[in-house]
Amino acid sequence: MVPFWLFSVVTISLMALLFIVSYWHFIKNPLPVPDFGNSIFVCSSSKSRDVLLKALSCFGIKPDREMNSRFVQRAFFLNRHRFIVNFTDPDEWSRLGKPVAGLAIVVRTPAKSAQKIEQLLKEDGHDVVLTIDPDPDLPIGCLAILTSSAFPGIALAFRCHLRKMGPRPAKWKDKNDL
Repeated sequence: MVPFWLFSVVTISLMALLFIVSYWHFIKNPLPVPDFGNSIFVCSSSKSRDVLLKALSCFGIKPDREMNSRFVQRAFFLNRHRFIVNFTDPDEWSRLGKPVAGLAIVVRTPAKSAQKIEQLLKEDGHDVVLTIDPDPDLPIGCLAILTSSAFPGIALAFRCHLRKMGPRPAKWKDKNDL
């Protein structure tokens, strides 16, 4: 027979552990674990982004979170779709080579990872544009964007896990007036 005090201690410890894990997973962590990255779709204007979001919502596909900065408005779809729809400031978009789609790849060291791929593409004879820390509103070292003649119109965004990219993204506010 197990003593009551031992049963109580084990039960309370397991409940505390369950609470801590649940709190971290559902409250502190904005992305599902593990963070595998996202597909990215770039719209030509803020208005076109809003129209696309409204069209997707007609099919029940609604953003979960938003992470905006001075240069980029991002709508995150973290449910079964796992993609981002964004609008980038036109000057910043031109500087990046005007990509219309992209793939965000989660890595520990974005600059080193991007430089490795840059070297690989250059060895194969492709033109490459590498931009490290393109968004000044994000912590330094969290983002590197690579475009290349090997995949015109597409950007590879090497980024840290979203938890390391600044404050937790805000929950999406239902924007009925889109």
